[in-house]
Amino acid sequence: MGTGNRARPLHPLHPLMPALTLLTAAAVTLAACGGGSSSKGSGGSAPKTMNIGVIYPFTGANADQGAIGMAGCLAGVAEVNAAGGVLGGKFACKPSDTKGDPADAVSAANQLMASAQPVMVIGASDDAVATAPIVTAAHLPNFATIGDRS
Repeated sequence: MGTGNRARPLHPLHPLMPALTLLTAAAVTLAACGGGSSSKGSGGSAPKTMNIGVIYPFTGANADQGAIGMAGCLAGVAEVNAAGGVLGGKFACKPSDTKGDPADAVSAANQLMASAQPVMVIGASDDAVATAPIVTAAHLPNFATIGDRS
């Protein structure tokens, strides 16, 4: 009796998990950056865009993972940005295709780090073994999504 209102843990592949992960990541990033460079500059400067690297297979046999990961990032970013962003800055999702292959995942991670300069990275756990050393070397939060559809 009285247990009808108890919160249940979300399944790892629940549609809201990527958005909730992103919100958690935003809080961690805010705490880790302690203000970062977005607090510097003159009062008339444009808000800073903080890129989130989305490292998933967007092509190949597991391309559905990329679509799901990107949708989760976009949903979370929309929610955080609508609430004012973090430290006056807004988030943007920057995809990088691993093609589901460890060698391609390394290239994708290196290219993402050089071009998008992300403040954090989310990606598939299958690729994280290959990409984690690159993301860790950049001293960035790295969130690997895992789960089983069953």
